[in-house]
Amino acid sequence: MSVKRNFVFNSLILVSQYLMPLIIFPYISRIFGVEKIGLVNFVDNIINYFILLSTLGLTITGVREISKNKEDQNNLNKIFSELFIIHIILTLIFLIIYLVIIFSFDKFKENQILYLIGASKLIFNIFLIEWLYRGLENFKYITIRSILIKVLYSISIFLLVKSPTDINIYFGLTCGILILNAISNFTYSTKLIKLKIKNLELKQHLKSIITLGSYIIITSLYTTFNITYLGLVTNNNSVGAYTTSLKIYTIILGIFTALNEVLIPKLSKLAIENSLAKFEQLIEKSVNFISTLSFPIIFSGILLTPQIIRIITGPGYEGSIICLRILLPLLFIIGFAQILSNQILISFKKDKELLITASIGALVGVSFNLIFVSDLKEAGTALVLLVSESIVTLILLVFCLKRTKIRIPLKLISKHLILAVPYLPICFIIKENINNDYLALLISAFFCIIYFTISQSLYLKNELLIENYNRYFKIPLKTGVKMKPKINA
Repeated sequence: MSVKRNFVFNSLILVSQYLMPLIIFPYISRIFGVEKIGLVNFVDNIINYFILLSTLGLTITGVREISKNKEDQNNLNKIFSELFIIHIILTLIFLIIYLVIIFSFDKFKENQILYLIGASKLIFNIFLIEWLYRGLENFKYITIRSILIKVLYSISIFLLVKSPTDINIYFGLTCGILILNAISNFTYSTKLIKLKIKNLELKQHLKSIITLGSYIIITSLYTTFNITYLGLVTNNNSVGAYTTSLKIYTIILGIFTALNEVLIPKLSKLAIENSLAKFEQLIEKSVNFISTLSFPIIFSGILLTPQIIRIITGPGYEGSIICLRILLPLLFIIGFAQILSNQILISFKKDKELLITASIGALVGVSFNLIFVSDLKEAGTALVLLVSESIVTLILLVFCLKRTKIRIPLKLISKHLILAVPYLPICFIIKENINNDYLALLISAFFCIIYFTISQSLYLKNELLIENYNRYFKIPLKTGVKMKPKINA
């Protein structure tokens, strides 16, 4: 299946993962308010942290190993069985630790039912095995299954959640998404692979899983852990304000993540085959894609954040405005970092470089959390994430330039950045003269799309847009300088 088709399917998965909750979020936010939303997000963040610990680097290792062995059914069965059993062992260890914690500390005893409901996510995550389908590049199945379950989830929310006392039902339904996905995935996998229990070599995967897992866990100290720390030193209101802005930001980021996850199997194969020309061409297209979309969203979004927050959440979420403005630049920063780390360094097995980068980011993140979050609260948490991710991205860029033969199209990024500046005056003039939030967003979007089309197709002559235009319209547009792979001597 082509990269474009896989990208479309994976985009649908990731967008639906956040878009459908966003559809129901205006409803939920008005029923529960910022405090209860903060409580649920804090509990869910604790659960997700234990899921992260129990998975370690198995997801990335799984995609890489399945992709390499998918043509050999015997090897495929063996590799899958080894990784699956490792996941079971890790999950059992961290499930015991999790249960001990929630029964031992007062902070968790207060809402113990929610934490027990969340334990189901930790258990059923074993059977989710998304890494199998991504390694096999079977994105069509994942997409159809995922969207159907999320539609069912959304309908259930509107039917069953009616008042603030339904918080346990709401969280149970939220956990139910993963459970249904896991059951469906594991059932369907029996048609693709056969689970083995004999002649397995678990040790061969431990180095990769532990190394990449260490990178992921250390990275979480300035990404996932910040919500936990915010909840511990402040209150549910601050958690609710921050996680609301984070939810909106993550939906948009999911589009960029979709391309990243689709390309990992193909890039890993190209790296093994030493096909650097094709590899570099895909990287340049990735950078162009992220730059084309992220900068317009960042510049226009920063001006229109108050309107976006009020429309989505209603009153009481004013603290989310400053958080979202701080987080928006991360659309490019993290999107670019994913190219540098997941697409380049992981494909060339530069695991050591990733671990060094994550360690520096974790040190910065933890230090800044301790310094700023107690006083600045949710805004401080957003600022810490921005600073940490920026430093990490710079370090990843240095490693890619020095440790690989892949050139990064920095000049292309600068062109997109300069072209995005006019979005600021366009949105500022409109928002200052129109008081209605919905109307201000619609008119801003209209003029921004006009400027986007003109600047990208006529001035920059963006190949990404023009190729798709020429496919559907009779009068063709000419592209600029065609992107060609360049390889260092």
